[in-house]
Amino acid sequence: EEIFNSIDLDNVLFQSPMSYTKAPTAMELPQIKLAAQKIGGTWSAMFDRLSAINTSQVFGTIVWYLVFLILGLLVFPLVFTVFAGLPDRGYPLARMAALLLTAWISWILSSLNVLAFTRWSILLAVGLLITLSVYFGIRKKVVLIQYFKLSWKYLLSVEIIFAVVFVFMLVIRINNPDLWQPWMGGEKPMDFAFFNAVLKTVYFPPENPWFSGHYLNYYYYGYVMAAIPTKLIGIMPSIAYNLILPSWYAMAGIGVFCVGYNLVTGLSRANGLFGNAPFTDWNAGTHFQKSTRGWAYFAGLFALLAVMLFGNLYENKIFIKNLPEMVSENWAEMHPENPSGGKLAAAWDVITGKTELPGNNSQWYFEASRPILNGKEDTPIAEFPYFTFLYGDMHPHMLTMLYYALAFGWMLSLLIYPINKMRWPERILSLIIAAIVFGSFSSSHTWDFYPFLGLAVIILGWSIWQTKPGPVKTTIQVIAGFVVAFVGLAIAFYAPFNHWFKTEYMAVELWTGAKTPLTDYLIVFGLSLYIVISLLVKESIGDLKQAYRSWPEHKTLTKVVVLISLVLIYLVSSLIWESNYQVLRLGLFILIGLGYQVFFKRGQSKLQMFTWILYGIGFLLTLLVEFVVLKGDVGRSNMVFRMYIEAWFYFGISSALALTLLLSGVKKWPQWISIPWVIILALLVIGSLSYPYLATAKRIADRWPDIKNPPKTLDGMAFMLGESDGSAPAIYNDEGKLLNISRDYGAIQFMQDTVSGSPVIVE
Repeated sequence: EEIFNSIDLDNVLFQSPMSYTKAPTAMELPQIKLAAQKIGGTWSAMFDRLSAINTSQVFGTIVWYLVFLILGLLVFPLVFTVFAGLPDRGYPLARMAALLLTAWISWILSSLNVLAFTRWSILLAVGLLITLSVYFGIRKKVVLIQYFKLSWKYLLSVEIIFAVVFVFMLVIRINNPDLWQPWMGGEKPMDFAFFNAVLKTVYFPPENPWFSGHYLNYYYYGYVMAAIPTKLIGIMPSIAYNLILPSWYAMAGIGVFCVGYNLVTGLSRANGLFGNAPFTDWNAGTHFQKSTRGWAYFAGLFALLAVMLFGNLYENKIFIKNLPEMVSENWAEMHPENPSGGKLAAAWDVITGKTELPGNNSQWYFEASRPILNGKEDTPIAEFPYFTFLYGDMHPHMLTMLYYALAFGWMLSLLIYPINKMRWPERILSLIIAAIVFGSFSSSHTWDFYPFLGLAVIILGWSIWQTKPGPVKTTIQVIAGFVVAFVGLAIAFYAPFNHWFKTEYMAVELWTGAKTPLTDYLIVFGLSLYIVISLLVKESIGDLKQAYRSWPEHKTLTKVVVLISLVLIYLVSSLIWESNYQVLRLGLFILIGLGYQVFFKRGQSKLQMFTWILYGIGFLLTLLVEFVVLKGDVGRSNMVFRMYIEAWFYFGISSALALTLLLSGVKKWPQWISIPWVIILALLVIGSLSYPYLATAKRIADRWPDIKNPPKTLDGMAFMLGESDGSAPAIYNDEGKLLNISRDYGAIQFMQDTVSGSPVIVE
């Protein structure tokens, strides 16, 4: 009775037999799948530790790089067909398209228990893609040959850009490849566990590495794509991890370049901007680059930098905060004429590398990912791509980034060359591949699925509507047919994943915690806001002048309506500010400007409107987190994190075109406007570069404690061995107990080489 009385009956879980039996498997793998898994997934059968690809990291890296290049070239006829509207026909997207299609075929065959997930099923998928590619290549033989003849310089430049970006991130990984670190190791062990679970799986879903006999109830599809090249060439996972990151970084970067480049070249043809139209043929959606285009390259490269390299402006705040510690102690005595100049001198010494940054390493690369309400109770996560890749946690949002460009590229292609203008084989191929692309978000990073699918439906319908295939009723029927087919396929293609996947995060609730201060919001998105607002003002100023001149001619009723509207806008914005929705007050004016550009301003091309829509959706995503939060979230950390990183892509791409439009005409501006505007732009760009400049070296330096010369390698397990010359092992201090983890290294290798199948080791 005493024991019973001590039980807290206020927290009893009431569960009826009906609710209990709703999940009869308790997320356990069915016996047939579990039995296959227990005897399959032998590590030593997949990876030969003594093969040249694993003993020579240089050779392994070259083979890895060539696999992506060759796969991209093999499926390029499919890319050429699907992205028919893009001036460059989507060549920079070929690698990621090949990877996604190979992964999907292998995954669906394994999910349906048709074939086990092995090197042979991957080769079969590649073979099927080659067959399909040959078919469409023959159909497009003449234009493909002409394309390569006319575009070889552009294709070469794409390969050079890709290689530079790949090597840049590869060097970072070589200098800090570690899959763990005691206090700033992130979640790499968990990511690596998921990755290995996918590599070892026989049939999907994979077995859960944490709960024996259960399946991995997680959006794991990004790890399937990472597993494709790893299993295909048999490179060890601990090495593959540090090749996946630079490969994904380079593919995401070249994909963003592709979107920016094609936005400008598409506008050139549509509006005659930036010089003469560069294409020799526009019939049937064929486009050929005749000459290198400065503005197109600028837009592509700026998009790449803005999305994949620039950081937010928080690093500057940290730098200024630490300036007093950098000043020489005797500066005032040595420079009595300029006692306050010590901070500037100290800043210059740090920038030029003469002085080390003070404080612990982590503040210089980690703090910038928490720029909103930093250090307070409701501090959310606000990562950006460069932080994600620099920190190196192989999370689903990282693995999904490279497919954003495929999604943006397909939508952009539709605006230039609508799908209903294609022939039926091309239409079917385009719908199928687009469905595989957009559907993949549901199983790789579910947060991206609904925003991207919704935008795709809008663009698909809008592009068809512009072609007017018949009377209004007929046009609506055509749009409905394509939309239903697209959405239906996107869901159906990943039905096996959704059949197994279960989540408690199924509802949202109002956010009642601290709102984002406007200053913090500007720190995160200051550069893109400056660029797009500048273009909004430039595009609207002429119309405002015209409206002012014609004001006396308007009827009294019109004037009254306009004045009342302005008063209402002012009152609403003031009320919003008083309610502490500071970002929304700024957003109100931006959304009014964007709405005018999209719905009322005449003479804009579809591509210009696409840019405004991209920015508008990105802005709405960042406004959403001010009002609602996912029920069950930790504060609103995940909600802000997922929405902000997606918005970063929307903002970066739209800013690239906006800046191109601004700079192409800046010489015509009055100098009293152009000079200050360019100076502010330059300061914001420099401020955005402060993160990669200051944070990269600090992240590289944050390796295993007390190891003076850690190995520079691609093997993420090598940190366990300690000093690169073997003079001292890596020691982990577990609350006073010193553990020599080099012994764990040997034990792990022993299990990898000798354990057959996938038995339970610890339960």
